[in-house]
Amino acid sequence: MSASLKLDLDALPDGPLLVAVSGGLDSVALAHALTKAERSITIGHVHHGIRRESDEEEQLVLGLAADLGVGVRVAHLQLDTARTGSLQEIARNARYAALATMANDLEAVAVVTAHHADDQAETVLI
Repeated sequence: MSASLKLDLDALPDGPLLVAVSGGLDSVALAHALTKAERSITIGHVHHGIRRESDEEEQLVLGLAADLGVGVRVAHLQLDTARTGSLQEIARNARYAALATMANDLEAVAVVTAHHADDQAETVLI
């Protein structure tokens, strides 16, 4: 199975970017690509606390930011699971709200995310 990264740098606005990085291959590749393209980025990571791997993923993202020499912001969430909807939908909505807050605080011109095919299918289903 092969993967490809499709990134149109010209489509991104000029200015600082917040790059959402979960720790997965897609978002890590995006952070690397934007750094190599010499874009001003800060990594944004959201720790949902709903998976055993959450702490390890946070450490991976902190290490990535250090390796790339870029800033990083981490949001720790307490999800309101009493709300209606699937846990994935609740987590996604909370994640995007946290990223929007980070971007606003940083005066970033955009939040940039990476999605693999399974993420895209989940988005359509939600």
